[in-house]
Amino acid sequence: MRASTRSVGARAEALVVSHLEQLGWSIEARNWRAAGGELDIVARDAHGIRFIEVKARRNSISDDPLERIVSTAQWQRIQNAAEEWLNREAEPHPTAGDVSFMLAYVDMSIEPWPVTLFEGPLG
Repeated sequence: MRASTRSVGARAEALVVSHLEQLGWSIEARNWRAAGGELDIVARDAHGIRFIEVKARRNSISDDPLERIVSTAQWQRIQNAAEEWLNREAEPHPTAGDVSFMLAYVDMSIEPWPVTLFEGPLG
């Protein structure tokens, strides 16, 4: 991955974290690594734990961004990492209804970069 791509990704993640904190969510983890994958952001809101994949694009997207940006295999890795995070880090351990997956899409084609949150189910 090019340094500029990493830099843009880090900026997008920081923007999403700021957005979530403004919504009153607490950030539980960032860039958490598991054997089979990585979680960009783990956050908690009034409804429970949210596993959030961050994607930034220079061109606007259409149709279903979940299918176009994140592959089924990538979602499976995210879900596996989320299960590991829950087993190792979550206190108290939430029920299945208290856990969800989201995509945070940062549209870099317009300024200021807007953040759009998409709910799962994913994959």
